[in-house]
Amino acid sequence: MIEKKINSLQFDEALKLIAAYKLQLMHELKENVLADNININIQNDVNEKTFNALKIYYQLYYKIELNWDDLAAMDISLLKSIDYKKLALVKGFGFISLFNFKELMISSSILKEEEFCILKKRYR
Repeated sequence: MIEKKINSLQFDEALKLIAAYKLQLMHELKENVLADNININIQNDVNEKTFNALKIYYQLYYKIELNWDDLAAMDISLLKSIDYKKLALVKGFGFISLFNFKELMISSSILKEEEFCILKKRYR
């Protein structure tokens, strides 16, 4: 049996390939975890003002009657599809409420932090 020896350059290339594969798997896992038809509980993290704004928003744009108990099992795909510009137009739902809600969406992995930073820059 003839053994082929590898050099350090080949070893480095193999490590890069393994690292890239690991990143790919982590990305796929994250996408699968955040797949549609998954519900999360945001009931304990939403105040009354935010709930009222969400209730109005869901009624206007989705024709869905939102109840307080619905916050315990919110559909991720509906949360991902929220248009924050439209949500900000709901009476009584100001910048601070929007800011806090977006922070909640980031901590729940529904909103990307880059999108949140755009909002922060706009209001500085």
